[in-house]
Formats: sequence, C-alpha cells, structure tokens
Amino acid sequence: DGSLLQCIAGETYSFGVSLRYGYGQAKTGTDFDRQMLEDWMHKQGGISACLTGKKEVACNCTHVSEGAYAFAFSATEIGPYKLWVFVGNNPVPGSPFPVMYHAGPPYPKNCTIIGLGLWSAVVGQEATFTWTARDKYGNPVEFGGHPFTVSMYGPEEIDIRLEDHQDGTYTARYIPTVAGEHRMNVMLDGDGLPGSPFLVKVSEGQGDPAMSTVTGEGLNDC
Repeated sequence: DGSLLQCIAGETYSFGVSLRYGYGQAKTGTDFDRQMLEDWMHKQGGISACLTGKKEVACNCTHVSEGAYAFAFSATEIGPYKLWVFVGNNPVPGSPFPVMYHAGPPYPKNCTIIGLGLWSAVVGQEATFTWTARDKYGNPVEFGGHPFTVSMYGPEEIDIRLEDHQDGTYTARYIPTVAGEHRMNVMLDGDGLPGSPFLVKVSEGQGDPAMSTVTGEGLNDC
C-alpha cells in the first residue's frame, strides 16, 4: 500500500493478514477447518511482524478471527524501513514491504537555532541567524511553509527579513541602526524557540568619514 511510504513519525499504522491455503482459499469455514488452522499455526511457530531500519520495531498482533490477524506499528525516527511478516520463520509473499517515515509538524521546543545575530550585532552591518524546524521527536522537518515569526525590540524596532528555504530551514536577516540592548523573539504558534527571547547587544560601528560632520567656532577663524 502506497500509504506506508507516507508515514508520520509517532503515528500508529495498521495492516491485516489473511491466511490462505496453498490454492488461494481463505483459511475459514467449519469448526474442523478452524481447528486445523490453529494446529497449523502452532506447528509453524505462529505469525509475527516487525519493522527493520535505523532500529527494529516490533508490531503488535491482534487475532481478529480464524485466519485473520491485525498488526499495528509506530516508529519515532524518520527514514526508510522494511516491514517483515513471518509465519514461523518464513516471510509471507512480498515481504519485506517498503515503509518510509517522515517528520511530523514542527515542535517549537525542539527546533535548533544558531547564529551570532542572536547575541550581537553592529550598527549598519547585516546580522543573521538560522534555525531548523524539528518535530516532537527531534527529527528535522523536510519542508517549509511554517508560520514562524521574528521580532526585535529595544531602542528601536528593527525590521527582520525572514527567508524560508522550503526544506525546513530558515534564515533571519536584519541591519540595526541604533546601538544598545535589544530583545529578539523567535516564535511558532505563540511558543518561543529554545532561548527565546534572546538578548542582542548592538554596538556602535566604525566611524565613516563620509558621514562625519565638523563644527566649532574655530572653523570660522581659519
């Protein structure tokens, strides 16, 4: 089933297995048939399933009825897995089946954020910082479009330019014009990312002769 290639980390998925005779007929019918089924399953060692990948994940099995079984599984790490279904030690036809787990929606407290622009900046110079969206289990999110917001307050309110790289990573850029301490908030759905709000110390930049002015009475006495 193609849906097994679109699994979301932490969510539970299920599938069913129906046992059949060698000629394709379902193992159901009279009480005698059902007893034969139970005896056969016992001799084979039973039916089981598991995921293999970054780590092995056992599947929970429920005996629905004679010849019918339901399995459920859940993984929290993203990546490719293989779904194995065994009767005894023998894999059923088609096993292993491909399974792919993807990250869930961003979880603000698990996002990672770095960059000097979170702590210091210089008047007139661009400062930057970046962050990676991560889900509830710490997996990096693989797509963009999330409603992150960035705001900066202090001696002045500074415009922040936010870049969405569409791969779960983001960059913020700003150019301060007034020195002093500022507060930087990086938020998602009302929750701050780790460390937010940040204290940003903006220092004076180097003097620019082209922007300098000279005043004083002595200028008129020359």
